[in-house]
Amino acid sequence: MNNLNNMKNFILASLVITLCVIGINSAQASTDRTVTVFGQGTVKFNDDLATADVTLSTTKPSVSAAHDDLASIFTKVQGALKSLGKNTLTSSNFSIYPNYDYSNNSAVKNGYTARYSLQVKTTIDNLGAAVSTLVSSGGDNLTVDQFEFSSSKNSSLTAQAQKLAIKDAYQRAVNYTSAAGAKVGAVVSISEQNSGPIISPKLFAASTAPSGNGIQIPVAPASDSIQVSVQVSYLIK
Repeated sequence: MNNLNNMKNFILASLVITLCVIGINSAQASTDRTVTVFGQGTVKFNDDLATADVTLSTTKPSVSAAHDDLASIFTKVQGALKSLGKNTLTSSNFSIYPNYDYSNNSAVKNGYTARYSLQVKTTIDNLGAAVSTLVSSGGDNLTVDQFEFSSSKNSSLTAQAQKLAIKDAYQRAVNYTSAAGAKVGAVVSISEQNSGPIISPKLFAASTAPSGNGIQIPVAPASDSIQVSVQVSYLIK
């Protein structure tokens, strides 16, 4: 009987101690002081990649004739770019539609137009040669719509911007806590304040294809930037 009472007393004492410890930890957690700050990191860089949006088109009396002629033009352009190297050619859209003559107040079918939209991806230092090759191989059947510049190092550049954002946030926290006579403690939480790094590819419009006289178009893309914003909470010591 005494042994049973002793066991009950021991269990009861253990529960009391456990509850006291939990209460102390909860009280400690509720009284932790924190400082929450925002940080921003920006990395500037020069683009090294270029994408040219290109359209091939032809008009012929029949659907099959328009299709076959466009296929021939594409094969010629594809071969010319392949021989140049450093290029990737991808398809984005293809269409064939009838043309109508409305000059006599009636719709008279006047052949068919076939259009093939492509993207040519290359390096910026190879863009001038790529455009000249496109023009010489596609001739009057080719239109260069626009250029888009970007970087092949987006991942590493984003990581740099993230580190700068954290560094900026920490310095802000130091400034606030120092002014209040305290010190920055451990990180409590980190969150990005946007859906992802802000990357702004530069778009450059281009008119219809130039004459194709062998002169390469000079390319001078503007510098770009990646921006990351974070919110960080620190303990205050």
